[in-house]
Amino acid sequence: MVRSRTTHLLAVENITARHQGARLSSAQVQRLTPEAIDQMGLPAEVALAMQANLAVIQTLSEQFGLIEKRLAEKLGP
Repeated sequence: MVRSRTTHLLAVENITARHQGARLSSAQVQRLTPEAIDQMGLPAEVALAMQANLAVIQTLSEQFGLIEKRLAEKLGP
C-alpha cells in the first residue's frame, strides 16, 4: 500500500512537472483538490488523470490512518 501511494504521488508530481514546468512537493500534492487541478489549465484528460491519482492517494492515506488507529488500540498506551 505504501509503494502504491508513493507511485501515485510521483505520478502527480511528474505530470505537473511535464505540463506546468514546475515540480510539486509531496506535501503540495496531498493538499491538492480537484478544483485546484481544474484551475491549472491542463488538457481535460491530463486533469482527469491527476484527479484519479489524487483520489487513490487520499483513499490510501485514509486507510493508513484507520490501520494506525486500530494498531494503537490493540497495543495500548
